[in-house]
Amino acid sequence: MELKALKTNNTTDSTCTLPVDLANYKLGYTDIVSPEWNHKMENDNVNLESVSLEKGCSVAPNPQTLRQFQVLVAERTAQLELSLKVQAKLYEQTRRQVEELRHLNELKDEFLSTISHELRTPLTSMSLAIRMLRQPEISPDRQQKYLEILESQCQQEIHLIDDLLTLQELEEQTIEMEGQTIDVQDFMETTTAGFETRWSHKQLKLNLEIAPESTNLETEPDSLKRILAELLANAGKFSDAQSQVRISVQPDRADGRDGVAVEIANRGMGIQNTELAEIFHKFRRGTGVTDRAIAGTGLGLALVKALVEQLGGTINVSSEPLASGSAWETCFTLLLPQSDSVSHEEIGNRE
Repeated sequence: MELKALKTNNTTDSTCTLPVDLANYKLGYTDIVSPEWNHKMENDNVNLESVSLEKGCSVAPNPQTLRQFQVLVAERTAQLELSLKVQAKLYEQTRRQVEELRHLNELKDEFLSTISHELRTPLTSMSLAIRMLRQPEISPDRQQKYLEILESQCQQEIHLIDDLLTLQELEEQTIEMEGQTIDVQDFMETTTAGFETRWSHKQLKLNLEIAPESTNLETEPDSLKRILAELLANAGKFSDAQSQVRISVQPDRADGRDGVAVEIANRGMGIQNTELAEIFHKFRRGTGVTDRAIAGTGLGLALVKALVEQLGGTINVSSEPLASGSAWETCFTLLLPQSDSVSHEEIGNRE
């Protein structure tokens, strides 16, 4: 409370400023002016509450008004709490979007770095070979050597561009699959032939295990061949030297399915649990892969997953450390149905 003097018409009146409270809510202040209080203001021990009661300035709230006021306060409080919750949700949503954009930007930077390296390296070799071929009096042996370099590096460029275009076509669903019946035994032996020779610098062995019951499969052979080639190339890159790559083919009869289960396992550099969920994403490569100068663009496994889903199948991966040593065992599992047993609607639902 505040007691102050107010000068009006050459007469000094006393003004009493009192707070107006209603059910513990401060509504404001009121001023009470009276010339009768002049002598009271000279007394330091004046009781203002007694003065306010004396002049009838105490507030006696009406019960109905009090209830209306309490309802209004409750409504405004609820609106404020709701507004704060909405703002908190918007903040969290914005934070997640910013984090996702930051992650995508990191992937983009990593992809640009990788793709630049993969494109420039063959072009550099090709440019060098062309300059050497232009030298006068080059021997036939050296000429043949540089022509082989040109052909090899050109094929590498074509393979990279084909991967990009095929992946785009699969995402846009513009590729039509035509199923054919294949003999699983013959197909697997033909597709895997030559990989041991390709891995000779690491002395890797290929162990092919095919169950006798896995006879025929109705599928699109070119797509399946591309899937197996990508997975075997991936296994060869990340296997420890002098180790083994294992391929197991079994019939898949679970849950009434009629198809084939293919496992491709290798021992060597593993995949961290935090990366398993993203291993099939485009341009995604494992931690430390680029630092170790392991060739690749991060498109191979994304292409594999897209082709498997186009065939109506599924693919999963597991990677666990071995009990002894620092190596891990990584296993890709394909479940491939008979193509005539999977409807276009089911394939669309998987996508």
